[in-house]
Amino acid sequence: MHSLIVFLFAIGSGLAFSGLVAAVYRLFGFVPQTITGRIAEAAVLIFAGPTTYIANATASLKKKESSTAAYFLVLAICGFWSFATGMFVLSVFLSLQA
Repeated sequence: MHSLIVFLFAIGSGLAFSGLVAAVYRLFGFVPQTITGRIAEAAVLIFAGPTTYIANATASLKKKESSTAAYFLVLAICGFWSFATGMFVLSVFLSLQA
């Protein structure tokens, strides 16, 4: 039971961190026009990717441009991505506590 709680907490914290990074990125209105700008955008999307892809998949599903199976596939991939991000965030947080 403890492992399930840690698993769900990692997914939740990864998705929350992803949303935070995506919101800050959109707030600044960054438009990459150089190669370094594109590299910076890729670095940001490493953490902001799950929120961005879930938002795009939801919009696509509402417009009937994609199937329900494709939507759930995106949710599964972004869930794992959020888990990995959450484990990174939690490990950084725990290492700062020590």
